[in-house]
Amino acid sequence: MKLQPLSSGPGLLTESEEAGERCELCRFWRQAAAETQPKQPGASDPIVFGICCRYPPFMSSKPSVHPISGQPQKDAAGQIIVSPFPMWPITGNVEWCGEFKSETAVPASRQ
Repeated sequence: MKLQPLSSGPGLLTESEEAGERCELCRFWRQAAAETQPKQPGASDPIVFGICCRYPPFMSSKPSVHPISGQPQKDAAGQIIVSPFPMWPITGNVEWCGEFKSETAVPASRQ
């Protein structure tokens, strides 16, 4: 599998980028929050983050935190409690992959 760079540079667009196949236009992508990253030099818009739901979430682990203090919770032995939680990949709106499906695409089973 050949890895592609996130940005090909000016004038060096991939076929997916030329076709407008980017995360924000994909049926599997959902904007996660209104929070954005500042506009990058040479970019037309700020980056907006979201989640890719093309595949089921994977299980990840993170320290369980106290709801008020925000400090990691510990068990009786003083060990930090780690809780599993489901997570989808986080991507920027202008990123792309090889599995783009248009937001308006009709599934083959309904054609």
